[in-house]
Amino acid sequence: MHRGAVRRRRRALAGSGWPAPGARRYALIAKVTNGSMLVLKTGLFYGPGRWFPVGTDSGCMLYYHAGVPPQLIFSYYDPNLGDNGGGASVRVSQWWGEL
Repeated sequence: MHRGAVRRRRRALAGSGWPAPGARRYALIAKVTNGSMLVLKTGLFYGPGRWFPVGTDSGCMLYYHAGVPPQLIFSYYDPNLGDNGGGASVRVSQWWGEL
């Protein structure tokens, strides 16, 4: 397959059979275990267990929760998240403050 075709295929948006329809295929995704995440760039809220796209152009996100401390879980985005292994280097910056 030609390199240009491979790049276009990787940038294509995922369909309904994928965990986060509308996100770019094979990109980095994340989810929170409880509470919800507001992605300011899109204005969308993602509740617990719902995957959302992240990456260098994610912009700021606001996390809302009450009670149980959450986990932020990352994965590679493909139709079968259960077979993902290996690792990636992810940098998360966090700011504390009152709104």
